[in-house]
Amino acid sequence: MKRNHLRHDGRRGFTLVELLVALGLTTLMLFIIGQAFFDSSEAVRHGIRVSGIIGEARTVGDQLDTDARDMLGPGDNGVLVILYHLIQDVPVLERTAGTTHSDLRVRDNIRSDQLTFFARDTGSGMESICPYLPPSAAGASTYASAPERYSTARIWYGHVLPMKQPSSIGNALGAAGNNEIGTNWILGRQALLLSGGGPLVADQVVVDGVTVDSDVVGYAGFKVFHGYADVSNRMFNEVTGTDTTIAPFPLLGADLTNDQYKTAAYRLTFGTTRLWVDAEPAGDGGAQGAMLYPQRVAQTHGIFGLNVSDFIVEFAADAIDDNDDDVPDGTPDVDNTNNIRWYSGSNVPVWDVGTYLHDPNDAAGLTHGSAGFVWRHDYPDNWPYLIRIRYRIHDPLGLLRSSTDGESGRWFEQIFQVNRS
Repeated sequence: MKRNHLRHDGRRGFTLVELLVALGLTTLMLFIIGQAFFDSSEAVRHGIRVSGIIGEARTVGDQLDTDARDMLGPGDNGVLVILYHLIQDVPVLERTAGTTHSDLRVRDNIRSDQLTFFARDTGSGMESICPYLPPSAAGASTYASAPERYSTARIWYGHVLPMKQPSSIGNALGAAGNNEIGTNWILGRQALLLSGGGPLVADQVVVDGVTVDSDVVGYAGFKVFHGYADVSNRMFNEVTGTDTTIAPFPLLGADLTNDQYKTAAYRLTFGTTRLWVDAEPAGDGGAQGAMLYPQRVAQTHGIFGLNVSDFIVEFAADAIDDNDDDVPDGTPDVDNTNNIRWYSGSNVPVWDVGTYLHDPNDAAGLTHGSAGFVWRHDYPDNWPYLIRIRYRIHDPLGLLRSSTDGESGRWFEQIFQVNRS
């Protein structure tokens, strides 16, 4: 009779409890490793977002510094305009507390100020960045920027109005539609170069004037605010009024009343209509295929800073004696803590109307300005001493928050001295 014998070699398998413990430990280790990897990845993503915002701020800041150094003061017939504008109930992207994603919420107010002045480059001059072509060759396969350089320009900063495809203008900032979300707004800059009245480059697209409603030569129905051109056929003295032979432009001459001067100065800004930009220009779709129209390329150049919501312009001036007797004392005003008092449309200085041109109840029909400040070229003693610019930049997803107010985005600030001579 045969028998089956179980042979034992001294080894045994894992018990069920041991397997469960091992499985649990492995799962725990994988979780810890995964969490560490997630935290590391999130830290890298956070660093990339911060780096992107800092890079954007550096670009904005460098250009602001350059323009401020070249600003013309009243002694050089300079003109300074600041528009104050508050847009209420604007949707913004903001990170939801305790999560890694953002949602839309309504922020009470976003500032959308504007700054306009004249600048002169005494070095190599400023070059046009808009391509030029005869209007009949708008779809041609080659075009270039003008090689000439110009010494004087009207400089403007403020929010721009992105277009929606194919080529129509979008809705107003903050209104429902493609320009609704404040964290997606674009900060713009336009340097409208004054050609000095000399010969222009052949086929160059130019502006007949310097106001936002001046015509673009060769493009019927198009104005400065369309962003097709950045060179004007005007001389600087035609703007400031020393040459009274140029009729189309309301000159900023010393013979103007304050109201006339203020109205003319506001036309240098984009207070009645925003500057148009085209962040995603489309091709002609015809025989040239994907060839971009030169004017569409030109409309990309007004884009200066992406994802900029608040843009705040304030100034320090001598409106009162610091002993509170409402008499200027020759120094910038300070508050009761001895810090500089910054003025704006929300903190209007106690000034005589002849000192600067401002009426908070009548902003000369401005649709993109709740109040305005204008300093005349022929009132040099009344110009501000300092200008402070604060702007809030966001990452595209709205995940970064400010350590200042806890809101979405990061604040940046620049202060520069005004040329009062």
